[in-house]
Parts: sequence; structure tokens; C-alpha cells
Amino acid sequence: MLEIILFLLISVILPIILIMISSFNRKLTANSYLLLSGLLIVFIINYLLFGNPVNSIIGIASLYLLIVASTILMGTKGGVITSIVILPVLIWAEFGIREIGYHLSFFLFISLVSGCLNSMVRDKIESIMELNMGLSNQIKELRVLREISAILQGTLELDKVLQIILSAVTAGYGLEFNRAILFLIDDENENMLTGKIGIGPLDQQEGLQTWQNVAKDKINLEGMIAVQEQLELSDKKLNDIIQNLSFKLDKEHIATRVIRNKETYNIKVMDPDDKFECTLAAELAMEAFAIVPLIVKGRAIGVLVVDNIANKREITYKSIDSLLPFANQAALAIQNAKLHKLKEDMAVKDNLTGIYNQRHFQTSLQQEIEFAKEREASLALLMMDIDYFKAYNDNNGHPAGNEALKQLSKILEDNTRDNDVVCRFGGEEFAIILPNVFSDVAYAIAERIRSKVADSYFKNQETQPNGNVTISVGIGIFPDDASTDRELLNVADEALYYAKSSGRNNVKLYQEYLGSIKESS
Repeated sequence: MLEIILFLLISVILPIILIMISSFNRKLTANSYLLLSGLLIVFIINYLLFGNPVNSIIGIASLYLLIVASTILMGTKGGVITSIVILPVLIWAEFGIREIGYHLSFFLFISLVSGCLNSMVRDKIESIMELNMGLSNQIKELRVLREISAILQGTLELDKVLQIILSAVTAGYGLEFNRAILFLIDDENENMLTGKIGIGPLDQQEGLQTWQNVAKDKINLEGMIAVQEQLELSDKKLNDIIQNLSFKLDKEHIATRVIRNKETYNIKVMDPDDKFECTLAAELAMEAFAIVPLIVKGRAIGVLVVDNIANKREITYKSIDSLLPFANQAALAIQNAKLHKLKEDMAVKDNLTGIYNQRHFQTSLQQEIEFAKEREASLALLMMDIDYFKAYNDNNGHPAGNEALKQLSKILEDNTRDNDVVCRFGGEEFAIILPNVFSDVAYAIAERIRSKVADSYFKNQETQPNGNVTISVGIGIFPDDASTDRELLNVADEALYYAKSSGRNNVKLYQEYLGSIKESS
């Protein structure tokens, strides 16, 4: 009795152990050897205990158990192979031909039935797992879309909107692409596609460690935006390249097709004859990418380009399908941000010249004087006026006069710093606020601008009294000449009046005006 119990335990436990071991090994050959070894061990133990490997119901049962186990491990093919391997054992056990045929038929039947059942169960499990994975991805995408919507509600600044969108599709959050780049159709030239912003590494070596850490930590959207601030230096290098990229949409290339057809493309191999693809390969080391149109109300406003430069993971059409809702939301958010910026510009920008208007000038002058007081710094105000502008308008008409005002505004913007405030004060009068500037530097800047204007060609300028278009400039300095914004405006205006009364086409400081008053008195 003890021997029977011992054999039962071995016959049951050993196949279970074999199944567990085989589950970690996907190689068919290795599993076959493993099963064959287990079969031999069972027969050896049975022989030692009973003298005949299959002299009892227990021995036969162990054969059937091993066939079922092999079928579970390797499918119907494994069960058939095991049945054939068992055949010599039956012959050795001195079974008759009828018994051998009987058992072999049952072995094969069990292999087929077990194999079919096993295949059905595996397919069902794989189907459930695939469904669960799909649902998990959808839940993840919906969560990210919800978070994007919530964060986008807090800002309408275009640059911030673009950063949020790209953060949602890169690295450990969102869709886990390594890099994302936005190209938008130029507002002033609809035939030009220009690079706006990108997030991600410049090359594989730079990006691998950083973006793998982000992916590993599964950083949320707000955390991802914080990471972008830490990566500002590398992103600046990337964006310096991107913002210098532009492509004509009247030329045939992949971006043109995306915008024209409003279709997504998955580029696996770069086309050496495609300018867009060649440029991305040369400038950004791209080897493969997906490009998605940004569509608002049936009109494409740009494209979103994504790639996996760091981990080299293949971009699948399934992952591109997941990208489409982000692209649609991105397009709408970008359009809303542009409209918001347009409304803001209409409130503070001059409609004709595009520079700041008098309303913004008044606000900026107050703020800059307060900043100067806090920092105990100086501030210069330049007031300027086009000489004989009424004569220019009378001789050439108001459309030509408007073009002259726009041309002058461009000269002023091109010859000032980024933190200077250039405004159209009214009519042909302009103002420039120069923070952190003393009188000598202010005079040099004003003189450079005056000289640039005098040397520039304006349409029909020969009709002017001096034969060209010129300006007169007056300069006031805070705190040397004034202590408030109104006082500074008045002294600069008085210096301008002095410049015009001194023959025009010149620059005068307020201190020069005061000196002239003393001399005349």
C-alpha cells in the first residue's frame, strides 16, 4: 500500500513540476527533452517498485497523465510525439497488438482533444489579455486627455499650450514617444510651414538616460512639464534648430501630402528625394518618424512629428491611432491660443504697423519707471517724429504714407533690443522705452536709428523738402530729467520740439534743451 501511495505522489507531482519548469521555457526542443526525461523517471520508479513499468492501472494512468501534460505544454503536436515515444514502452511491457492499438488510439484521441481544448483556452486567455491591454491603454489615453484639458484651461498662452501638448505625448507619460515636434503653417504666408517647438533629445546618446528615467518613473503631466524646465538647455539647442526650419508647401514633400490629404503617414525608411525627410534626418538625426496633421474645422493648420530617437522602438499604426485624439485636441488648443493672442494684440498693438500702441506705451512706461526705482537704475525715453510727414502724405497719398509708417516701424524694431518697448504714439510720432540706459548710450541708439532712417529708401522720397525721409528725436532720462512717467514724457517731448526747431533730422537730449534756454536768457 505504501508503495502505491509513493508512486501516485511521484506520478502526480513530477508532471506538475515539469509543467512549471516548462512554462518558463518557450523552446519546443528543450520541453520535449524535459518531458522525455520525466517519462523515463516515472517508468524507472514504477519498475523499481512493481517490477514492470506498466503492469497496473497506476502505470497506464501515469502514461495518460504525461500525454496530457505534454499536450498542455506543446499542444497537439507534443501529445502525438509523446504517444509515439510511449509505443516502445508498451511493446516492452508485453502488451498484445490489440491492447497496443487500443491504448495508442486513446493516446492520440486524448492528444487531439486536450490539444484542441488547450488551444481554445490559450486563445481565450490571449484574447482577454489583449482586450484588457486595449482597455488599459484607452483608460490611460482618456486620463491623459482629461489632464491635458484641465491644464489647458489654466492658460491660453501659445508657447505654454504647445509645451503642454508635446509633454503629453513624450517619454514616460502619455504615448511614450521619445521626441515630439510641432510645425505650423505661417499666419502671414499660408504656403510656408515653419518649425515652432520641440521636446526631446537631439541624439540617442543625450536622450537615452534622461528619457528612460522619465519612462521608468511614469511621471505625470505636471511632472513632465517640470522635467521640460530642467531640460531647458538641451531643448533650447533642439528648438534653435527647429525654429530655423521652414518648408514651402507649394513643393512636393511628405508634409505637403499630409496637409493636402489630411492623412497620417508612418515613415519607416527615409526618402533621399524628399526634402522634408532629408532635412529631419540631417538636422535632427531622424531615422523613422510618424507625421500627423493638425486639423481644425476641416482645415490643416500644421503637423505633429514624433519619433523614438532614444530607445529606437518601432512606431506602429496602433500607436499612431492613439496619437490622433491628442493631435485633434492639440489643433483646437493651438487655434484657441492663436485667437486669444490675436485679441490681446488687438488691444495693445497698432493695427497699421503691428508695433505697440499708445495704450500699451502708457502702461509700460509706468511699469518700467517702477522697476527702475526698485533697482535704482536709469531709463531713457525716445520721442521721435517724421519730418515733413504732412508733405509726404499730400504729395504721395495716404496709402504711401501708411507704407512709410510701416517701413519706419520695421527699422525701429530692427535697431532696438528685445527688452526695449517700441510704440506708435500717434500719427507720425513714435516712442521707444530703453530700460537700464544712461544718456550717452541712449543718444548713440537714437543717432543710429536716425542715420538708418535717413539712409533708407522710401517710395517717392525725392518729393520731401530734404530729398529723403528723416526723423527728429528727443531724449528724456529718468531719474536725471524726471521722477514720474508724465514728467519723463513731457521732457522727452520738449527735447523733440527742440530737435525739430533746430533744423530737423537730428537728436537732442533734454539737457541740451535746458542749456539752450539758459543761453537765450
